[in-house]
Amino acid sequence: MKHRNLFNTLGAVVALMLTFTLATRGEDATPPLSSAPAADTAAPPAAAQPAATPAPAAAVAPADVSAATSATPASVVAAGADKTSPAPQAAQSAATADASTSGLRRLDDTARETAGDKHNQLRDAIRDSVRKHVRSHHAERMESDRVSVGHDVLVEKDEKAVQAVAVFGDATVDGEATDQAVSVWGSTTVNGTVGNQAVSVLGNTTVNGSVGDQAVAVGGNMVINGHVGGEVVCVGGDLTLGPDAEVGGEVVVVGGEMKKDPSAILHSQVQQVRLPVIRPVFAWVRSALLKARLLSFDPGAAWAWLVAAAFLGFYVLLALVFPRGMVKCAETLEQRPGHVILTALLTMLAMPLVFLLLAITGIGILVIPFLSIGLFVAKLFGRAAMLAWFGRRFTGLLGAGPGSHVAVSVLGGGIVVALLYTVPILAFVVAMLISVLGLGTVIYTLILSMRRNGAKPAPAAPAIPPPAGALPSPAPAVVSAVAGAAAVVAGPIPPTIPISTVASPISAATLPRAGFWIRMGALCIDGFLCVVVLKLITFGHFNFGGALLVLAAYGAVMWKHRGTTVGGSICHLKVVRLDDRPLDWTAAIVRALGCFLSLVVVGLGFIWVAFDQDKQSWHDKIAGTVVVQVPKSVALI
Repeated sequence: MKHRNLFNTLGAVVALMLTFTLATRGEDATPPLSSAPAADTAAPPAAAQPAATPAPAAAVAPADVSAATSATPASVVAAGADKTSPAPQAAQSAATADASTSGLRRLDDTARETAGDKHNQLRDAIRDSVRKHVRSHHAERMESDRVSVGHDVLVEKDEKAVQAVAVFGDATVDGEATDQAVSVWGSTTVNGTVGNQAVSVLGNTTVNGSVGDQAVAVGGNMVINGHVGGEVVCVGGDLTLGPDAEVGGEVVVVGGEMKKDPSAILHSQVQQVRLPVIRPVFAWVRSALLKARLLSFDPGAAWAWLVAAAFLGFYVLLALVFPRGMVKCAETLEQRPGHVILTALLTMLAMPLVFLLLAITGIGILVIPFLSIGLFVAKLFGRAAMLAWFGRRFTGLLGAGPGSHVAVSVLGGGIVVALLYTVPILAFVVAMLISVLGLGTVIYTLILSMRRNGAKPAPAAPAIPPPAGALPSPAPAVVSAVAGAAAVVAGPIPPTIPISTVASPISAATLPRAGFWIRMGALCIDGFLCVVVLKLITFGHFNFGGALLVLAAYGAVMWKHRGTTVGGSICHLKVVRLDDRPLDWTAAIVRALGCFLSLVVVGLGFIWVAFDQDKQSWHDKIAGTVVVQVPKSVALI
C-alpha cells in the first residue's frame, strides 16, 4: 500500500512537470506579427487620393489585404514628405482607419485568443489531474487495512476497507471489507459485505450481511442470517441458521449442535461431528487459560474442578499411606527454607546437564527412563508435601487431635491452593512454586536422611556386673595413692621401654572443616600461580580453557602426593577422605573432574560449601572427600 501511494505521487509530479513544459512551449510557439518593408517606391500614390466609401469587410479579397498592407507604409512615407498639405493628412487618417478595419489586426487577435485558449485548457488539465490524484489518495485511505490489538475494529456503513482484523477485540463490518474480517479472542460481526472470509478464534461469528467465501468460528458460536458464498465451519460451538440464511458451500459443525430455520437455504450437504471433549476444552481455554489462571467459575469449564479434586484426593491418599515422610518434608521446609530453595534451583539447573551426560555415554540411556519416573514420583510427593505445609498454617490452630493429622493438612492446603488458582497470574506463580519447591523439599529431605543413616554412632559395650560376693573395686584415687606409696618404698624403676610422642593423624573426624571464604582464597592463589606459569610457557598467549585444564591437572597431582596445593598450604588446608584412607589417584582425578561440574552450573557447586552442613562442595561429595583446617605446627609440604 505504501509503495502504491509512492508511485501515484511520483506519477502526479511527472504529469505536472510535463504539463508545464507543454504550456511553456505553446506560448513560445505563438506566431509573431507580420511586418512590411520599410519603403516601397513602386506603389502608386493611391493613398494620396481622397478616401472613397469603404467597402464591407467581408468583400475584401486576400489580394486587397496584401495590397493594403504594402500601401500603408507608402502612404505614411508620402505623408511624411509633405506635412503641411491638408491632403496628405486626410490621406493619413483615412489609411489609419482602413488599417484598423483590415484583416491583419483580426489575424493577430485570433492568434492571441488561440494561445489564451490553449493556456486555459492546460490549466484545466492540471487542475483535473490534481483533483484525480487527491481523490485516488483519499480512496486508498478509505480502502486501507484496519488492524488493532487490544481494541475493537469498526468499518462504518459508508466506509470501505481491505480487511478488518482485531486481536483481543471485536471486528464489526457495517460497510464493506474487500478481503476479510478476523477477530482473535473476540467476536466477528458482518452487517455489510465481506469479500473473502469472516473468521473468529475463541469468539462468536455473526453474519447478517454477505460473505463472499467462508464463515468460520473456532471455540465459539455462530449465527448465520445472511448470504455466505462458501463453507460454514463451526468448531467447539453451536451453529444457528436464521430464516434469511443462504449458504453456498458445505456446513461443518464439530463438537456442537446445529439449529436450522425451515426458511434457510443450503446448497450443499451438512457434516456434523460430535466430540463432547472439544467444547469443554475451549470453554476452559476462554475462561481460564487466556485469563492467566488455571480454574474458573464458568459452568462450561467445570471439568477442571473435577480434575483438581481428583489430584487432591490422590495427595490425601499419599498422606495417609506415608504420613511420617510427609511430615518430615513439611518440617524440612519449615526449618530450612534456604537450603530447600537452593536445592530446588540446583536441581532444575543440573537435571538437563545430567540427562545430557547420560545420553552421551550411551549406556546411560537405559537410566534415563527410570530417572524420569523417579523425578515424576518425587514431584507428586513434593506437591503433596507443599499442600501439607500450606495446611499446617491453618490446622495448627486446632491443636492436638484428629485435625492435626497430616492428611487433614493436605486437604486444607489443597482447598486454599484451588482458590488461589482462580486468581489471574497468581495461579501460575503458585503452581510453579509448588512444583519446584516440592521437588527441592523431597530431594533435600532424602539428603538429610542419608546423612543421619551414615553417621550412626557405634553401640557402647554393655557393662558387666561384678560377681556376687565380690568386693567393690577401689576408687581411682585410692589406687593411685597405693601405687605412689609402693614406688616410694621400692625406689625408682629403671625404664626398659623408651617413651615416644605419637602425633595424632590428620582425620576428617578430628579436625574442623574449612569454610567457603578460606577455600576461595586458596583457590585464587592456585589460579594466579597457574595463570602466571601458563603465560610464561606460552609467551603471553592466554587461553581460559587451557588455564582450567592446567589448574585441574595441577590440583590432581598435588592432592595425590601432598594432599594439598600451594594455596592450600598457605591457608593450612588439606584434602582428606571421609573414611580416612589415603588419597589415591582415582579419588584425586575424580575430584578434579568434578570441579568442572561444580563450575559449569554458574559455579554453584563451589558456592554449595557455604550452605552445606558438612562444608562439602559438589566435587567433594562426588569424590567422598572433605577439606579440613590443620594446625599451623603441622607441615603440609
